[in-house]
Amino acid sequence: MANQYNKSFTETLEELVSGKAGFAQGEYFEKGLYLEFDKTGVLQLVNGRGTSRERENAIISKGMVTQKYKTFNVANKQEIGLKD
Repeated sequence: MANQYNKSFTETLEELVSGKAGFAQGEYFEKGLYLEFDKTGVLQLVNGRGTSRERENAIISKGMVTQKYKTFNVANKQEIGLKD
């Protein structure tokens, strides 16, 4: 069974902070975008579409909080939606 978008924003953050998961993607994110905490503990929005990962600080908005998420431990092309 494929990883489903069934976690709330709070549940997702808890998994990322605890180390249970390394990455998360929202159901309305563009393909290739996902969340992770950087080494300093700042939540980052990562663009994995190019040859290098572009990172920026995530802005927590109403849209971020209200959508559902999936979490995962390997941010490969299939998991982030760039490959079927």
